[in-house]
Amino acid sequence: MTRRVLLAGLLAGLIAGALGFAAQTLKVLPLIQQAEVFEAQAKAQALAARQQGAATVLSLTARPDPLLRTGLTLIASLLTGAGFGLLLAGAIAFSGRRPNAVEGTLWGAAGYAVFALAPALVVPPHLPGMAESGLAARQAAWLLAAGSAGIGLALIAFAARPWLRLSGGGLLALPFILSGPEPGSGGSAVAADLAAQFSAAALAAQAVFWIVLGIAVSLMFQRFSPDSPINHAAHGQPHAER
Repeated sequence: MTRRVLLAGLLAGLIAGALGFAAQTLKVLPLIQQAEVFEAQAKAQALAARQQGAATVLSLTARPDPLLRTGLTLIASLLTGAGFGLLLAGAIAFSGRRPNAVEGTLWGAAGYAVFALAPALVVPPHLPGMAESGLAARQAAWLLAAGSAGIGLALIAFAARPWLRLSGGGLLALPFILSGPEPGSGGSAVAADLAAQFSAAALAAQAVFWIVLGIAVSLMFQRFSPDSPINHAAHGQPHAER
């Protein structure tokens, strides 16, 4: 059982991570690169105004190696996909269900709501050059939003007592009520429309990742199920018709 869960989670996570990386490359990374240009220009202008020298300005405006960046982004996407795949596969196994593709889509949508949508309501996706609050405050707000949404959804879906389900609804609504940490006093080098495009693109890319992950995990569970026709064929056993 444990081996099947690990295999299903890892393989599904790698598939979803690869497709999520493709979505990020097409929609998210170009916006990050635009924001980095604005951020570097703003820093260069500030340093030039302080007469720090042209060499420093040129070093700030230099862009990172695109091949290295793409490779690191791919590795991060695959590792993130594998981690979330194991988490989702473990949650499905713990629930005792054997989902089909439709149910897998719902599991993926739940993961998207918990780990992407709810935190984005409190801590929106952040571009380089945007005014920001402290890292610890943003991390705490992210964890609070994701934790409340995750526990709330679990109570609504699996709790037997009505008052527990009602409590779950209250926890699920918490990210809509919370206000995120206040940004710092520094101005933003990024235009508001670019920030809005980035938020939409980042959430869309995460939606692709989570829906693919949910479907892939469900298909992998079916593939590695003991009574799967493929498993019976692999072991030379007849599959009983139902």
